[in-house]
Amino acid sequence: WNPARQWRRIARQVGWLFRWRGLPFGITRLLVLAFLLLCVLVYQDVVGTDALVVGVIFFFLAASALQLDRRQFITRLQRLSRSQKDLSHQLTRADLKINEYVEVFESLHDAIMLLDKNLDIVMASRSARSLFPSVLPGVSFSNAVRHPLANAAVEKAVSQERVIQQDYRVSAPVDRELSLQARPFLTKSKVFYIL
Repeated sequence: WNPARQWRRIARQVGWLFRWRGLPFGITRLLVLAFLLLCVLVYQDVVGTDALVVGVIFFFLAASALQLDRRQFITRLQRLSRSQKDLSHQLTRADLKINEYVEVFESLHDAIMLLDKNLDIVMASRSARSLFPSVLPGVSFSNAVRHPLANAAVEKAVSQERVIQQDYRVSAPVDRELSLQARPFLTKSKVFYIL
């Protein structure tokens, strides 16, 4: 047991309490002001030394409790920071995986569109966008394709919840024969239609 080291440790802790920049909590500052006020009152003989001893004991107990709260607060912040980093890494990995699937989807030769339950386009392959330039995410299928037979086939597939095959001819800008297959595709939270 080294008394000089103990006194230095106590002085360091008391110094921490009086260091204004190092105090994260406003209640600690109030505690220091109350202690100073108590010392002034004892000096002016308004309060006896018994009250000073009780005040000092209360002050050190409250200061140690605040120090404990501060440590717990810092520990919680560190835990939150670690969990935030973990979530960030998981999101990054998920983004990479999604990008891989998007690249595969984009490279498909067939013109494929994913529609939501309102028949708005969610996603379209590169072939679908080159075939129908107005095919963009968020645009309704009927506005993007603008062919009555194609729109009727999609609406029939939605209402009957079955695969519908429809062949139709497009004359502008080039005369083409197209084959459409509307297929309902159920996921956990949404209904998609693959065309």
